[in-house]
Amino acid sequence: MIVLFRHGESRANVAEIIASDLNVLGRSMGLTEVGRVQVRQAARNLILSVPSIKKDGYVIFFSPFLRTAQTAEEIRDVIGEPKLFREEDRLRERYFGKFEGKSTDHYEEVWVRDRTGQSVSDMMVEELKDVQARTQHLIKEIETEYSSIPVILVTHGDVASNILATYYKESLARHREVGGLKTAEFRVLGDFI
Repeated sequence: MIVLFRHGESRANVAEIIASDLNVLGRSMGLTEVGRVQVRQAARNLILSVPSIKKDGYVIFFSPFLRTAQTAEEIRDVIGEPKLFREEDRLRERYFGKFEGKSTDHYEEVWVRDRTGQSVSDMMVEELKDVQARTQHLIKEIETEYSSIPVILVTHGDVASNILATYYKESLARHREVGGLKTAEFRVLGDFI
C-alpha cells in the first residue's frame, strides 16, 4: 500500500512564489507553523484511515526539499518511528525553470500547456513524462521491496498529481484535474503493479 502525502503549508505557499530548485529556494522554504499543524492533523487522520500503520509499522520516503523533509519529520513524530526514513530525490519538486522564485501565477502558463500536450521545454520546465518516469521507477522498486508494509511518499503538488494521474490511468494532460492535492492532504492507494 502506498500513501501519497503532499507537504504542509510552506513559506513558499504563503509568499506565493515558485520554489522548485533545491539549490535556490528548496532548502530555505520550510513549513509554516500552520503547515506543521496541518501535517500533524493529517497524520492523526492517516492512523484512523490505516490503523495498521501504527500497529505494524511503515516506511517513509520524502523529497529532499526542506518543506517535505519537515513534513516527514512531523508525520514520524505523530505515528512513531518508521522501519525506514529516507530522503528520495525522485520525489523532488517538478522543476519550473525560468519561473523559479517568481509568482505562482506562472503555474497556470505551464498547466495550460500540460492540458494541451504541448512541450514546456522552452520555459526550461520539467516535462510531465520525465516526472512520470522518475516517480514510476521509484514506485516499482518500492512495490517490489515493501509489498507487505504501508509506504508513505511525501512529495509536492505537481509530482503528486502526476502520480495520481498515472495510478488512475488518466492522461497526464489531466494531472491537475485528477490529482491536485491540497497542502497536507494524503491519498491511500493500492498497488500500481
